[in-house]
Amino acid sequence: MDGSPAGDVALEWAVTEAEVAGGDLLVCHAYAPEHIVRPLPAEGTEAAGQIARRCLAAAVAKAGRRLGSARVRGELRVGNPAMMLIEASAGAGMVVVGSHGYLGRGARLLGSTVLRVAGHADCPAVVVRPLLSGVRGPFADHVVVGVDGSQPASTALGFGFRYAALHDVGLVAVHVAGEWPSDFWTDDRMLQTYFVAEPPAEAMLSVEVEPWHHQFPGVPVKRAVYGGDPVRGLLRAAGGARLLVVGDRRRDELRRLMLGSVSRGVVSHAGCPVAVVHG
Repeated sequence: MDGSPAGDVALEWAVTEAEVAGGDLLVCHAYAPEHIVRPLPAEGTEAAGQIARRCLAAAVAKAGRRLGSARVRGELRVGNPAMMLIEASAGAGMVVVGSHGYLGRGARLLGSTVLRVAGHADCPAVVVRPLLSGVRGPFADHVVVGVDGSQPASTALGFGFRYAALHDVGLVAVHVAGEWPSDFWTDDRMLQTYFVAEPPAEAMLSVEVEPWHHQFPGVPVKRAVYGGDPVRGLLRAAGGARLLVVGDRRRDELRRLMLGSVSRGVVSHAGCPVAVVHG
């Protein structure tokens, strides 16, 4: 958190998750006290530190009122915010960051704190925004998970099932087939399928979902195949969703500087919280 509206929303989301999951919370405020061109004078550096400490103390107190002070710890880190948050994510169950808005082409090229944390974190990274928007689709208030048959997608399914079980909400496994011209979805609880013709991806979804559904039999499950571009398909499926979960492949150190194209696209444009889970 950084004292901004986005940071406040991230803190609120994280506190709620800690309440439900019974976990402890580390509130991390990372800041760089020096100007990008020239160092600040000594008095400016000290003032920045005082502001950061006050901001952190207020956030810790706010979280402690809901979770209890024994379950909340604050940590002030000085340095590049993205790198500090990546270091803090080691051994964590989840890292939550706030985004100030939709991340356009410039943010992707320059590399924002949000995209760097989502790409490098050693645990699932959840991105939330102060103002969620978009049309509520057929899976509003569900956990929507992107599935493509890969190992990272399977890991994302596991994360999605655990989240859905904790929060007592339904889960939708979504595959976007570029060659498929229309959409359809299947409700396992109602035993109803809505489509014009069954695509091959339906069998893949069944195979991927089955082992996780055995572990979490209480989670209502739907399976959906959308047509077109993967990013746009997932964004359509996640309209009004409780959470959108995507898997991201671990790459070599140079390529890990950025997320994969699908993960980057949904993090940049989704109107709901997004969890990026690495394989």
